[in-house]
Amino acid sequence: MNQKLADPEIAILTDLLARTDALFTPPRVYGDETACLPFATVWPAVVERREVFFTQGIDVPFAGSAAARKESERLVGRLASMRLVTIGSKSGRRVGLRLTRRGDDVTRWLAAVPMLYEAWPLLERVHTIAEATGYHLVRETDIADTDYDQPDVSAKLSNLLDMLLPAKAAGLVDDHADMNGRCWYGLTLSGRKWLDGPAPSPPNYLPEYPGPQWCDLHTRLLRRYEAERLGWQPKHQGHIVIPLSAGLGPSTTWRDLEASNA
Repeated sequence: MNQKLADPEIAILTDLLARTDALFTPPRVYGDETACLPFATVWPAVVERREVFFTQGIDVPFAGSAAARKESERLVGRLASMRLVTIGSKSGRRVGLRLTRRGDDVTRWLAAVPMLYEAWPLLERVHTIAEATGYHLVRETDIADTDYDQPDVSAKLSNLLDMLLPAKAAGLVDDHADMNGRCWYGLTLSGRKWLDGPAPSPPNYLPEYPGPQWCDLHTRLLRRYEAERLGWQPKHQGHIVIPLSAGLGPSTTWRDLEASNA
């Protein structure tokens, strides 16, 4: 990158990445593969916010004094000029923000978590399993080559999620879950098109690695926003999400259904 990022700018990027990752984390309680989030409240709210994410970003508050809010606006404007974030709608002291593809790569690099190009082999595996089974959604344990009664299941599923989060934030992978919190992943139409192209290479615009402090901050913020997610409520009271039947996967993802109904 030609421009050096200051610590306050990295802090904004890290916070936005943690909010993004919390949004695209599977609908279950952190660290428990059998504790699903409530399908009547939290899961519909997650689906709603994911849909808004791709057009308006994540609703981020500008807190503090008038001077602090003005400085936050200035920093966000600079990040936008560097093509690291996009700015959506503004409402009072809140603004819709989303990391660009470049911004997502840069921030994951700074936070020492996997970037999008690293998810390519896993998306290929999802595609291969889906072709073999006839279902577009593939059980997470099949992708990670484990099972829920295995001692390594938590570690393997955590690593799988870390690898898939950038693809989920890019709209290439979707997920769903059953009543037990067990998750299935599937390629979206965009994900299948991505696999039709050449395998990606590591980006050549990454800044110098600043050290582990941003990784630690990302982890702390992610756990915080995952906990806050338990209190989410859907905006549309009639919005429900039907869980998968255990052991079964539908033939399409949510995004495929939306595309076909457009």
